[in-house]
Amino acid sequence: MPKHRLIIVDGITGSGKSTTTEFIHRQLERNGLEAKNIREDHRTHSKK
Repeated sequence: MPKHRLIIVDGITGSGKSTTTEFIHRQLERNGLEAKNIREDHRTHSKK
C-alpha cells in the first residue's frame, strides 16, 4: 500500500513559496520519490 504525504507551503506574496516548493520537489525526485508540485490558482478567489 503506497504512503502519501502532503507538504503545504504558505506565506504572503513574494515570500518565496514557489521557490521553496520547486526546491522541495526537485529534492524529493532526486531522492527517488515520486512528487507533484501543485499550486493553487489565486485568480479564483473572490474579494469581499
